[in-house]
Amino acid sequence: MPSTASLAKKIREITANDAGEPDLYGYIRDLLVRSTYGVGLQDRQVVVDSKMDGSRKRPDLAIYRTENGKVLKGPNHAIAVFEVKKDDQVQAAPVPILREKRAYVQAGTKWFYLIDQAVVTRLDVSDRAAFAKSLAPRAGLAAAITKSWTWPELSDPEAFASCFGVLSAEHLTLEAELERFRRNETPFSFLPVEPETRGQFSDTVREAAELLREAVREIIETRGIADLKKASRLLEPMTADYGQAVFDWTDEQRPIRFERMVERRHREALDEGLVVDYERRRQDVMADLGPYIYALRLEHDLFQHYGERQGVEGASLLKVEKDKSKPNARLLQSLAYETGSLILSRMLTIRFCEDYGLFKVRYISNGGIDVFWRFAEHFDLPMQELMRQTYRHAQGVFRSIFDANLLDWAIARNDPALSTALERSAFILSRWNFKTVEGDVLSGVYDQYLDVAQRRRLGEVYTRPEVARFMLEAAGWSGNDDILDPACGTGTFLVEALVQRLRQLADAGAVNAENVRAVVARLHGLDISSFSIALAQIQIFWHLIDVVRGKTVEETRDFARAILPSLPLHGGWSSLDPMGRAFGEGNEAGTAAQTGMTFRLVNGERGGGALIPPGFEAVAQRDYDLVVMNPPYIRSERTGAGGVGDAYSEVAFKNTDTSIYFIYRALRQWVKPGGRLAFIVPIGMTEAAYAGPLRRILEGYRIKLVADLEGLGKSTFRGVKRATIIMVIERSEPSPDDEVEMLQLGPTALVDDVIDFGRATRTTVRRCQIDRLAYLPEALRPAVTAPVEGVGDGGAGGDGDTPAPIALPAWVAAMRSNDDSADAMLTKFGAGDPEALASMAELPRLGEIVRVVWARRDRGRIVEVREKEPNGERYAYRPELLFNYGVKLGGGAAFCQEGETDCIDLYKGQNIFPQGLLGEPMGRWSPTARRESTRYIYTYADQLTYRNTYALREISQLPTAAPIVAGSGFQNTAHIVELTETFPLNAYLLSRVVQFYAARILRSSIIEDLGCHWYKRTLTLLPIPPDRTLERLEELRAAGEAVMNADSDIADRYREIDRLIAEGAEDGRTVNRLVVDGDPLVAGIDLNDVSETPVPVLHIRESGNEVNSSDLFFRLKLPDAALRTFVAFDLARRVEDDPEAELCRDDVLGLAVPTNLDAVVAAIRSLTDDDLTARYQQALYDLDRIVADHCGISDEHRDHMIDAMTDDPILSQMRPMIAQRGLRVQLYADHGDVNRYG
Repeated sequence: MPSTASLAKKIREITANDAGEPDLYGYIRDLLVRSTYGVGLQDRQVVVDSKMDGSRKRPDLAIYRTENGKVLKGPNHAIAVFEVKKDDQVQAAPVPILREKRAYVQAGTKWFYLIDQAVVTRLDVSDRAAFAKSLAPRAGLAAAITKSWTWPELSDPEAFASCFGVLSAEHLTLEAELERFRRNETPFSFLPVEPETRGQFSDTVREAAELLREAVREIIETRGIADLKKASRLLEPMTADYGQAVFDWTDEQRPIRFERMVERRHREALDEGLVVDYERRRQDVMADLGPYIYALRLEHDLFQHYGERQGVEGASLLKVEKDKSKPNARLLQSLAYETGSLILSRMLTIRFCEDYGLFKVRYISNGGIDVFWRFAEHFDLPMQELMRQTYRHAQGVFRSIFDANLLDWAIARNDPALSTALERSAFILSRWNFKTVEGDVLSGVYDQYLDVAQRRRLGEVYTRPEVARFMLEAAGWSGNDDILDPACGTGTFLVEALVQRLRQLADAGAVNAENVRAVVARLHGLDISSFSIALAQIQIFWHLIDVVRGKTVEETRDFARAILPSLPLHGGWSSLDPMGRAFGEGNEAGTAAQTGMTFRLVNGERGGGALIPPGFEAVAQRDYDLVVMNPPYIRSERTGAGGVGDAYSEVAFKNTDTSIYFIYRALRQWVKPGGRLAFIVPIGMTEAAYAGPLRRILEGYRIKLVADLEGLGKSTFRGVKRATIIMVIERSEPSPDDEVEMLQLGPTALVDDVIDFGRATRTTVRRCQIDRLAYLPEALRPAVTAPVEGVGDGGAGGDGDTPAPIALPAWVAAMRSNDDSADAMLTKFGAGDPEALASMAELPRLGEIVRVVWARRDRGRIVEVREKEPNGERYAYRPELLFNYGVKLGGGAAFCQEGETDCIDLYKGQNIFPQGLLGEPMGRWSPTARRESTRYIYTYADQLTYRNTYALREISQLPTAAPIVAGSGFQNTAHIVELTETFPLNAYLLSRVVQFYAARILRSSIIEDLGCHWYKRTLTLLPIPPDRTLERLEELRAAGEAVMNADSDIADRYREIDRLIAEGAEDGRTVNRLVVDGDPLVAGIDLNDVSETPVPVLHIRESGNEVNSSDLFFRLKLPDAALRTFVAFDLARRVEDDPEAELCRDDVLGLAVPTNLDAVVAAIRSLTDDDLTARYQQALYDLDRIVADHCGISDEHRDHMIDAMTDDPILSQMRPMIAQRGLRVQLYADHGDVNRYG
């Protein structure tokens, strides 16, 4: 216990302190960590003024539990939080402070301390009902949970111990807390899942998932692999005499036999003595293998399943140790992930049942834990025993959920690591009241904790509930429809369909077992993972909870027994297995019918357990009114789907994505005539070469809707940056005049982390208008899609169903040298776009003025290049464009070596700007040393004249070109193109008229942040003016130069602003610090209309005494004019630089304020005052006017294009990489990855 003198001294320091509030934090911390005062916390247990893990909240102090002396961070272990104030603010008005800071309370928080220089008030917030009452308007602090002390009173050591002793080190160990949990002394079911706490609930579920997964992984790595080696050694004498072990895990009595005793002809060749001894020896070895059988099954059953699913041949646990981060190690992670997640999903189901009273007693929360541990300690049993008993009792109600599963192997064992993880998980889950878990929290809970990296490897991404709802609505889902999700995962689409029908039944007062059974019988789901199907079943059950609310346990059991068996969800096999069916038409169908069993037979060769699961084939073979899906996005060879035989040959292509196979089968088989298909897939399906065969098939079906989600960025799949589209297709005869509804969603469609499809930009176009070919010259359309003649190995042959090849213009044949079609389905349209784009359809194309050479190759290597097409030997030469990637180095050794003199500077794509090459080269390279990986354009080094030669960025938001001269080389993040005539390509690409066409028509291989790849097959299709006289070209060049000069002036001014900001930087001088210190600069600041959580923001502006967004979702009142201008400038740059920018209150508070603010603001204002921005905009408009005039585009269509590039929610965020933007977004000299070359 501390001495009175030491306490009194420290308390005087606290009460007499006249510095800023943060100075008090250190004094309070001293009381908690210095041994003098007896609380005795570790330094790392007390965190001062820092964000809590998984939260943007910053309590003044936060106290965390420990386990085995190690501090446990995170919301489940923040035992106490502190809010510290100056003077007597707490004493005078504690409730307003508590109300403002209530979000500091986390799932594991018991104590909330309110402290000022007069009093210390402690609240026991584990009583959440009393805590909530204390927050009510006009309420006072609830006496039952509140104690207060004045600082003079705390000078008494006993009073001090009474106040802070609950935080002493011995009280804050997880071990002590778990001991109280075992004795039924901790509260349970007291935390409601509400909007304010749903994030904490997700954190709890994620922590439990991680605990279980890590425990399972540890078992496999530390015990499983060692036990497998022991088992293998025990089998060696038997395999030496009787051949390899044969495993049949469906035979519980004889799971292991040996190959020479399985087949009669082998058995007859054995020595008679060996045959006589076989059964005895087999029984002996089985007895010895008892403790290790689980390891053999992991290796020869489970691990093989995972290998097949992920396309890993020869999968083995024994390869893991030498295979870190490689295929077998990833399979182990998958096994641990799904084993742990299944355990957790069942624990969550048990908690639901406990809180809803569906069990007669509690099993894994308080009560059941108390009873179990008294029994377990006596018999030395682990937590797994409690889970085994709970599963057994739960089977009486929910057999399909708790029936034995291959993944139960870990629960069947008694490993201490898993026992600890199970107890910790049960403890943190016991706090939550599962009767309050509902709505989207319920629908998304699995996908909140399922491992993102693991699902990405399987090509799976989480479907948001609101996305599923929209897709069902867009597809016209009705209660009478039979619905199939052939890649259902955890069942999001089926759950949403169920919720809608239950709501309709409830509104009609018709909820009963018979009607619910009829509803669920229409919900069909398939998945290759039996684990995912188990989760889907559980999700369906969770959403049926309300149906059984108020029923007795017996009534609930009867209901569950009647409903769950009728749910047609099946897993453990591939939905793509044709099972003898043919999907093609004409000759395709006959061939496929003969080989359609391939996948099934190959996978059946493994013997026991490999038969198609019961019910799976019946669901897979029938058709449906509606198919809705989010199919896996992964290359087929990585999933084991590469063996589907010829059934999918109609859409097979190199690197085909498995989603293509799912869509194809749905159209050919699963969807009834007149039925609908709704799917969400990567946007590449609309333009990538691998999806070309599918796009041709789609020409025979009616497209009803296309929703483009690229503008949502990583929000679509919560953290996974994948540009996607939603498409709804009807199985009926199409017409070119069919109306297609087009939706475009941008950042403003995300509200409170929910996608609002009502905020989408909507327009309707005709079917023929979503075809890229509609905007190319009519004479060119057949050439860019027809089979290529004379390309590759002597030309394309064909049968009766294949169109004959046609002769192509030389530049088109060269552009399509890999037989890549230039067709695409367009997904982004605003009102008036098709008409504006059509005005450019008949213009010439850039490819017409790209130099073509004729090359003769031998085994892929060029042996001769000619400038003109040879008269004879036509098939010995092929046309090739002088338009290709820069050099691929392949390693640092490709750079110039000492003594070499023929070296050139080598630049990256990020050095390319319209003005020319900006920044430093990445190094120097010798074009003649031949140390590079691939030469690409430099294969034609002797043909490059560097007249009319440009470098283009291969990846950017919009096409960007720079003129180049001899002596400048490029790495393969750039294209080099040489033109046959003078044409100012760099200036031309700056026009918004050209950019509008490129952005709407030619984007390919879209990546994150609205970037994309610009390929030879698309850039050559850019329209160019038809009349390119010297006079017109000079006019175009001069207009482009005016734009570039204005851009350079702005860039220079930005450089000056950045220099001034750096000059005035001072550590810790933030808006938040100015507020805390009461600085006059922030007098009157009001952040209440700035969200505490990040929200998408567009077009920040300074308006009156506010900084706000154009949509007013972000409003900051800031009276000081200088600071307001600076804040608006900084935030606007963030939004401009990042198309997915999200801002919140902490972004404003954390903004660094320079000491030379007036000088910085003067430079910022000069951007406008000196008309720099206005000059740039005028120059840009003049260029647009000239380009439109040269291309014969009307003023109306020109203005439409300019307005779209300015105001459209997606197009307005796309910009060419001009100098003023490049300074911030892609720094000239930032060659960050060059280090990989040494």
